[in-house]
Amino acid sequence: MVIYYKLRLNIEKNLGMLIERRSGCKLLEAEACSDLVHMSIEIPRSIASLPTSASPHH
Repeated sequence: MVIYYKLRLNIEKNLGMLIERRSGCKLLEAEACSDLVHMSIEIPRSIASLPTSASPHH
C-alpha cells in the first residue's frame, strides 16, 4: 500500500505538470486509483473547440 501511495502522488504531480504546460489549462483536481485516474481540468474556450459535425443539433 505504501508504494501505491507514492506512485499515486507521482502520477498526479506529473499529469498536473503536463496539463499546465498547455497554454491556459489548469488542473483543478486529480485522483489516481489503482486502475484509473480521475481529473478535472479547466480548458480555455480558445483551445477547447469541437467540430460542429459532432453536434447532434446541426
